[in-house]
Order: sequence, then C-alpha cells, then structure tokens
Amino acid sequence: MRNALLAALAIAVPSALLLQGCVPFGCGGFEGRDDTVMRTAAGDSLILCGNDGYAVMRANGTILEGRVTFGTEIAGTDGVTGARAFTLVDALDGTMTSTEIGAGWSEVTLDQVELDHAHTQCTDLEAREWFYAGTGYLPIATGFTKPGAELGTVDQVLFCPDGTARIAIAGDAVESASYSTDAGLLRLYGVGTSASTFEGIYELSGTLTVEAVPGGNAEIWTRAATAEMSTALRCGQ
Repeated sequence: MRNALLAALAIAVPSALLLQGCVPFGCGGFEGRDDTVMRTAAGDSLILCGNDGYAVMRANGTILEGRVTFGTEIAGTDGVTGARAFTLVDALDGTMTSTEIGAGWSEVTLDQVELDHAHTQCTDLEAREWFYAGTGYLPIATGFTKPGAELGTVDQVLFCPDGTARIAIAGDAVESASYSTDAGLLRLYGVGTSASTFEGIYELSGTLTVEAVPGGNAEIWTRAATAEMSTALRCGQ
C-alpha cells in the first residue's frame, strides 16, 4: 500500500521539483533508498522513513517526529504522546494534502548525497526513547475527562502503556479494561458499560473525539494530568 500510494503520486510530480539523481523508487544500493522525501512550495519537508518513522520540518522551524502508517491514507503519530499528528490524502492533482500540516505535498527525487542526509535523520529517530516502546499502545500513561458527564456514564479514562485502561463511571465505580491504538485511533475492549463501544481519535491538540452512537453527536474529551483524575485511576493497580 505504501508503494502504491507514493508511486502513483510520483507520476505526477512537477518536473521543477525533481532534482538530478535516481528516479523514483529506482535508487541504487546506498543509505536512504527506502526513504521518501516530500516538500511543499512553502518550504516544508517531510521524510517518510523506511524504518516506519517520519520527520516533518516546517519552514517556521517546527519539527514533528514519530511513526507513520500506510493505508487508504498516510497517518503520522507523535512519537512522544502517540497522538495522531497528521493524515495525508491524495488531492487528485498530483499532490497530497493534510488538514494538520497543509496542502501541496509532492515527492521529490534526490541524489545519493541528499538521500544519505535524509537517511541520517531517519536513523536518528531510532535513538528516541519512544521508538522501541511498541506500537499497539500509547507510550505514556494518558488520561482523558468528559466534561459534564451524567451519572452512570463514563467520565474519566486512563490509558496505560501496558495496554490496560482504567475507567471511572460518574457517581459510581471504577472498571478495568484493555485497549489498542492504531495511528491515534483508541479502542476500548472488555468492559460491561457503554465504554464497550468506546472508540475515538486522539489528536495532537490533546482532544479525544469519541465517535457518536447512531443518531448522536460526537463527544469531545480533553486530556488531563493523572494527578487531576480520580485517585482510583492509576496504572498498575
């Protein structure tokens, strides 16, 4: 899926953006041949690394790093928090676009020296503490609260890095569950409350948008420090 998405994009890359060197996906046996570099006219750069990491370097100096997954869209998660940092989709004009990191992303063809430099940034990711933390769970304990929760409904959830979750029911008990995460999409499993259908997108902004039940509205949860949550919600309990 990764190669299909990027190869289709490469066909339509404007010639003005191509640098002398290897053709798309045709580089020789040197470092960086499995990495893909994309840029915008605004001067932003994105490296999609062969080690499943990524690095975004914005023209304003902002840097994002984390893991990338490929499906019907390209999704990047923040390395430190596990939140979804961006999604890239085909703009149907030879570029890719993202709500979070902007539009006009085109693949560029680099020569060996430039690819080697990009690959250095990819290998640097492997020195980050989060890189080997695993991809199925959030890398750190992360809590969310639901403003204005009614009695008997879930109002606090704590996701632990070992794949367990602690759930507080407003005005009642605390339950344990398990969860998974995929590109910032959090899913709870094995609980006997309405949380059994709990699923939402954890955004880099700190919000958790929980999908609505049929006919309802999506719920916006907010990230909270562990110390601000119920004392019964602690990882390892």
